[in-house]
Parts: sequence; structure tokens; C-alpha cells
Amino acid sequence: MKKMMLFDTWNLERLGSLFSYMGEQGWHLTEVKGGQAIFEKGNVTKTRYRIDTFPINDLKGQNKLDANEQLGWQYIDSIGSIHIFREKEYVEAKEIYTDGSEHARSLKIIQRSHLLKTLGATFLLALSSWLYLNILKNNFTVVLLYDSVIVTLISIFVLGYFLLKMYIGVFYLANLRKKLEDGYQTRIGRITKMKLYQMKVRKALLFLLAAAMTIMGLLELSNSNPYIMFQDDELKIVMLGEILEGENYENVRNGKWRELSFREDGSFFVPNQISVRQSVEIGKDPVYNPTIWAKRYEVGFESIAKLLVLIMVQEKQHLGTFERKTNPSIDELWTIEEENFTSFIARVGKNVFIVDYWGIETVDTLIQYSIKN
Repeated sequence: MKKMMLFDTWNLERLGSLFSYMGEQGWHLTEVKGGQAIFEKGNVTKTRYRIDTFPINDLKGQNKLDANEQLGWQYIDSIGSIHIFREKEYVEAKEIYTDGSEHARSLKIIQRSHLLKTLGATFLLALSSWLYLNILKNNFTVVLLYDSVIVTLISIFVLGYFLLKMYIGVFYLANLRKKLEDGYQTRIGRITKMKLYQMKVRKALLFLLAAAMTIMGLLELSNSNPYIMFQDDELKIVMLGEILEGENYENVRNGKWRELSFREDGSFFVPNQISVRQSVEIGKDPVYNPTIWAKRYEVGFESIAKLLVLIMVQEKQHLGTFERKTNPSIDELWTIEEENFTSFIARVGKNVFIVDYWGIETVDTLIQYSIKN
């Protein structure tokens, strides 16, 4: 029977305490992988552990291993230049370091390595965050419409948390070296049940967060459909045919998008998203080819719907300048009216309607057919 536990590799004093405490509970360290310690169930024993730091891939490192063995410490495993030793059975092992200055010098290699890793992680996280946020700056609606963006932003915050822990490690190691040079002896204190509980809670929260992010990503994949051919008179979105038939056009034929191009999506903030694209040709007027791109968003909260309208008005400025209009049946209405092009963004409660129309119909006509319950 085995058990895994997360830990911070730089917290050298706590590592010895943690491994000793687990031995008292009948769990004995067998190996370490990155930031995970793997324990195997055995007899309850009061066993001491010590952490040493030195390069192991040369003769000097091998000699250090042998020297620690002679002092009564059995080598268990390593994480880079960090090596874990357990007191041999039936032997009262001697301390690896009795001189604080010598111990401080041994920590120089891990301090330098940890600092370089922290600076590298800082650069990469800062660069990736800057690039990603600049992409979102001019297209912020994706945060509301796509869960994958939320997952990415959460990932950045989680990585920021780990980076903060790395900086704590930088200051911890620098402070530990200074104290050792001043005569301080490392203390392998006792891990309390509360501290162990906190470590378990942290591991559980990280697991739940990873699971939630995975589920959100899978839900987006399952909810997102490409534009498909679809035809349904009861859809909660305007059809081009409705407008043209209502305006008494005759001999209407399908244009470059055959019949109806229809798409449904969903996200945490905007659970129901419908999008329609369609164009037609008028038999008596071959030059006139009306085209519509309509979207309907059923938002979870009215405050989010208001935010979505505000962002859309800003992000669609490339189509023209939106003007705020009033309509007794619409909470918010923004319109663009130009020759052969009309666009509007409307909010009714928690529902947001967006229509871009290339044709001669007026905005009032489009609103008449577009706003549906």
C-alpha cells in the first residue's frame, strides 16, 4: 500500500520533520518524484531523516554519499542536488553537519539553482500573461463566451501562486544560509496534525481545480458545434426568410449560404448562445442579395448581460459608430444605420440580440422580427 504527498522541495527543515512524522504513523519514504513524496505502509517507528545538498554526478558527490553512510545515514532518493537520508536501523546516526558555516556553503548550490528557476519562471509567466492579455484586450467578449479563456486565466493565476511559493523559497534559503553562518543549527521540528491537514487540503484543492478546469474544457468541446445546415421555424432567433416574407418579397432563392447556417454554443457566463448566418437572392432583382448575421445570447445574470452589451458596442466599432436609441420594449438599444447596411445591439432583460444586416431594410423592421421571447 502506497501514499503520495505534495511538498515544497526548498523547505529543507520541514522535509525532515514531515518524513519523520510519517514514519511515526507507519508510512516510510521510498522515493521522491519532483514535488511528490511516495510512502509505503510498514511498522510504526520513530525514525529521523536528514536533507543534504551537493552535486552527486562526480567523485566528490559519491564521496559525500559514502561519508554520510559512515555517519549512520541511509541514502533514500534525490531531487536534483537535494538528497534525502534516513537513520539506519539500530544505529544512532551522527549529525551530518556540526559546523553552521559548512552547512551554509553546502546550500549555495540549491540556492543558486532555485533562484535561476524562479527568475526563468517569472520571465515565462510574465511574457505569456502579457501576450495573452493583449490578445484579450481588443476581444474581451471571449472571456464571457468561451470557458476555455476562463480556464486559461485560472491557469495563469494558479501558476502565479506557484511562482509566489518559489519566491518564498528564495527568501527562505537566503535567510537560512545567513542564520547558519551566524551559528544557527537547523531544527527538525515536529510536524503538527494541523500543518499536515493544511498540506492535504492544498493537495485536494489543486486536484479539484484541475478536475474543474478539465470538465469546463470538455463541456465547451461538447457544447460547441460548427456552423451546420438547420431549418426550424421555432428557433429563438430571426430568420432571413421571416423578414423577407413579412416585407412581401417574392421569388426568394438561397444565396451563398445554402438554407440556414446555424450554431449553438454555451459557456459558464452565457449558457445559451445561438448564431445564424444566411443570404438570399431576389428573383426580380438579381443585384439585391440580402445577408444577415444574427446572434442571440441568453445570459445567466442581468449584470453580465449589461457588461456584454457594453463590450460588444466597443468591439464592433469597426462596423461604424453606434448610437444609443430608446425603445419602450427594449432595455438597451445601440444602432448603426448606413446605406445598405444596418446593425443593432439590443438587451431585453438577460437576453442580448445582435444583428448585422446587409440590405435595405430599416432597423425598426429588423427589430420587429428579431426580438423574440
